[in-house]
Amino acid sequence: MDKSLEYREWLKRANSNLNLGKNLIDGVNLEDLCFNFQQSVEKALKAVLIKYEIKIPRTHSISELISLLKLIPIDIPTEIEKNAPSLNIYAVETRYPDNYFLINKEDYEEALLITQNVYDWAKNL
Repeated sequence: MDKSLEYREWLKRANSNLNLGKNLIDGVNLEDLCFNFQQSVEKALKAVLIKYEIKIPRTHSISELISLLKLIPIDIPTEIEKNAPSLNIYAVETRYPDNYFLINKEDYEEALLITQNVYDWAKNL
């Protein structure tokens, strides 16, 4: 697949997860919405790696993806480098009943802000 097409496809999926995460409707858990935010950030970062021809690993770790991005001569905004890894918790911990903890509206809004920042940064590269 053409790299620019693959980059756009990953961004398209990142945008889809971002939009799914914004669906604050009755009966939907904030934990599930935050999972979509984690997925959005993961896919946006993978898109950037693809754009710069770095092989993407099969990982859900935002921290690992950011470490790979540091190998590229691009400016990673400090708030992304600092805040995006906090979404790792939504990949696993909040999805299983035995690890379950409730996310409050403040956590949700913070996750949304982080995700929007990452997506906008990846899209504007």
